[in-house]
Formats: sequence, C-alpha cells, structure tokens
Amino acid sequence: GDTWPAASVIRAVEHQALIAVMAERAGVRVPRVDQVIKASGGTALLVMDRVAGSSLGQLPAQRISDDFLGRLWADVDQLHRAGIAHRSLRAANVMAGDDGLPWLTDFSFSELAATQRQKDLDLAELLASLAIVVGADRAAASTAAVIGAQKLAAAVPLLQPLALSAATRHAIARQDGLLADTRSAAAAASGLNAQPLARL
Repeated sequence: GDTWPAASVIRAVEHQALIAVMAERAGVRVPRVDQVIKASGGTALLVMDRVAGSSLGQLPAQRISDDFLGRLWADVDQLHRAGIAHRSLRAANVMAGDDGLPWLTDFSFSELAATQRQKDLDLAELLASLAIVVGADRAAASTAAVIGAQKLAAAVPLLQPLALSAATRHAIARQDGLLADTRSAAAAASGLNAQPLARL
C-alpha cells in the first residue's frame, strides 16, 4: 500500500508540508515547517526545523521511558483524531528528542482524510516497531494504556507481515516469534481472545 501520494516532486513536497502543518495544528510534536522551495530542474525542497535526538531504532530499550511511550501514543491518537494517518510509523520515523520527548517525522505517505483502516494500520505498524525495541509486552501495555482496548483490538488482526512496512517486517522477522508474541500480547491487553488475521 505504499503508493506515492503526489504526481510530481513539488506536489509531494507540498503534501508533506501541508500534513506537517495540520499535524502541528492538532497538537502533535512534529518538526516545524519553515518553507517550501521550488528549484531548477524540477527539484523541490522542504525546509523544516532540525530535531536534536535519535531515531527510535537507534536507542537501547533502557533509554525509552514509559513516559516517552505514553506521549508517543498520545501524539498518534491526536493525529488520528485530526483525521490524519501517518502510514509509515516505523522506528526510523519516530525521533526521541534530546528533551526526552517523541517527535513524528516523514509524512511522505500520509493521508489527510484517512480511513479507519489506515489508522488501524498505523497502530499495528507502530506497535510492531515498538515491540522490536522494548519487547512485545511493554509495547502492548503502553498502547492499551493510552489508546484504549477497543482501538488496540482493531489493530490486532493487522499484526501480520503483509500489513507492515518492509523495514519493520524485516526487523521483526530477525527476532524469532516476536510478531506472534506481539499479536498475543496485544490481544491480551485489549481483553480479547486470539482473533483471526485480517484478509489483506
């Protein structure tokens, strides 16, 4: 489902800028958009504030606090309440700022008028990405604590390879049984018995 949302480079850059501004307006921590520059030869640039910190995938689990996880899920919930699906919530697109707070980056594939399915896929992607870093149980518990059991339950059937980005799929496959463990932990945290996988 990783379709390019725009027909040209300048439209793609404008798309990212618009969604970042809309996300910021919704109260989500995103790098502030400074300007869009159209250069020669069809090149376009998006100038944003630099986030001092590291991507989630570069951090050891002990440096990721429960407060960080809670704030991250709260930001994703705010994003979804604003009607926006990120559509690429893999570890590389979540920054842990030097201030200890999460930042969401890279809105290349995001949707402004997102469907519920796209939001559920966001949850599954981030849940799987977090499980790689902090383990299945902690990832599932942090999700349920913020977004609630009902929303988590909708993501459980999407915790499968075909629903994840290539980067997350390959990373979680390197830890034997982690995806299945994450699905079980998420089902338990949502108060449900095991659910059949969604048909994709």
